[in-house]
Amino acid sequence: MEVEIKNEYLKKLIGYELNRYENPKINQEDLKRVKNIAINRYDLLGKETDIELSDLSLLTGLESCIISNYRITEKDMARLNDLTNLETIQFSYCDFSNIVTKLSLNLNHVILEVCKNVKLDIFSENRMLEKLSIIGDYVDIREVEKFSQMKELYLQRCEITNMDRIANLKQLQYINLEKSTMDDERNLNKITGIECER
Repeated sequence: MEVEIKNEYLKKLIGYELNRYENPKINQEDLKRVKNIAINRYDLLGKETDIELSDLSLLTGLESCIISNYRITEKDMARLNDLTNLETIQFSYCDFSNIVTKLSLNLNHVILEVCKNVKLDIFSENRMLEKLSIIGDYVDIREVEKFSQMKELYLQRCEITNMDRIANLKQLQYINLEKSTMDDERNLNKITGIECER
């Protein structure tokens, strides 16, 4: 039985993921088969796509998601928590003003690309997080030590304070500090036995 997807832009995106390009008919089983999706608040011409983050709840089998140019709300965070198969999430150019709801999924990888007002505490329920990528300088990393299972950390184009907290990540195997600056370079000496790329 065909599922009605009201947003035509989202319907096309789902059709592309299913390799159906012309007016796709999509049923409930099809929605479960969609593993990856990238949504943007704007299309290539800069026009709003009107895709709501709550629309993603249709995709119960989703494992990887890229969300770009959204102002993230409390309601959005609650709906994202319904995506229980999600392993990787990327937020690009998003604003997280006044968010306190935690994203409590079993994520392996979180990517934050030039986002505003992000507090890592909203991801702190993900104790098994193995990989964290922060690109841009708008994220406070004070909460990073909560991710005790982290193996890879990418802090690219960041202004880093509290670098000493990274030394508490006992499982950390690799850190990438490409084009980043830090308040105290001596803190790098505290990180021993870890491959560090700059």
